[in-house]
Amino acid sequence: MPARLHSREQEELERMLRLHPEWRGLMAQYPQHRQADTEASRHEAEAAFAAHAVKMQLSGRTDATTLLSAAPEKQSRRPLKTGLILAGSLVLLACGIIYLDKKLEHPLPAIAKSEVVTRKGTTTTITLPDGTKVWLNADSKLSYPESFKGKKTREVTLTGEAYFDVSRDSICPFVIHTDKINIRYWVRLSM
Repeated sequence: MPARLHSREQEELERMLRLHPEWRGLMAQYPQHRQADTEASRHEAEAAFAAHAVKMQLSGRTDATTLLSAAPEKQSRRPLKTGLILAGSLVLLACGIIYLDKKLEHPLPAIAKSEVVTRKGTTTTITLPDGTKVWLNADSKLSYPESFKGKKTREVTLTGEAYFDVSRDSICPFVIHTDKINIRYWVRLSM
């Protein structure tokens, strides 16, 4: 045992060695001659002891957290959980980046739209691609796609006033979007 231990430190060391007799071998390996008065030498010795404790833990001979602490404690699983959370986050981030990269390589095709605008004091009659007739009132605007084929709904956007004679389609409802409400017309044919 080093002669430079205070009585309280000596008692603490003896208590730890009684609790863990297998550590007596470690004390024999601990370099006593490296204990010098300088602060740098003490830090070097502590670092060597810590490295040895880690090697002991990795080899499965002892638990380094109890070796380095004054009182043995239950080993926490927090570093493992933190590591798993970090790994999962990195996987999700990588998947998101790959998804966005693929999406940017193949952007969705632009939907061709038509727009009809009437001036003040005039009205216009339009026939939409599905056969729906629209009478657009003065100072109004109607936007609609050039084709409704392959769509689940037939959607148009109206600003102003219009009268619609909607063509029947039991599968694809007709939706009119306005600033205040959305109107859905859907005819279900009974068989």
